[in-house]
Amino acid sequence: MRKRVVLLAVPPVDELDLVGPVEVFGTANRLVGGRRTPYRVEVVTTARDRRIDGECGLSLLAHRHYQDVEDRADSVLVICGVGARTMRDRALSGWLRRVAETTRRLGSVCVGGFLLAEAGILDGRRATVHWR
Repeated sequence: MRKRVVLLAVPPVDELDLVGPVEVFGTANRLVGGRRTPYRVEVVTTARDRRIDGECGLSLLAHRHYQDVEDRADSVLVICGVGARTMRDRALSGWLRRVAETTRRLGSVCVGGFLLAEAGILDGRRATVHWR
C-alpha cells in the first residue's frame, strides 16, 4: 500500500531541510523500482501563493496550501527555518493539532519542533530540537 507523506514547508525554509526528505523518499521509490512506488510525497506550505522561499535564496513551488490538504496522511513532516522559533500562528497550530489526531506519524526537521511545541503537541513529551 502506498504511503502518503506530507511535507509542510513554512517559509523561509532551510533548503536542505526540505530537499533532503524529498530526496530520501524519492530514492526509496527508485530503489523499489518498477511501477510500484511505496511513497507519494506532497509538499504543502503556509504561503498562499504556494511559493516556498529558502533562506539561501532558492525558491520552490508547493503542490498546495496546507489548508487545502484533504484526506489523511500516513506521515506529516514540518520543515521551516530558524525564524520559526518565535512564530505564532493560531491557524497553523490548530491545523497541526487536527493532523496529529489522524496521522500515523508526525515529526519535524530541526526547528520545526518549535511549531509542534507551540501547537501543544509536545506537551508532556520529551523532545530534542537542533536550534543552531
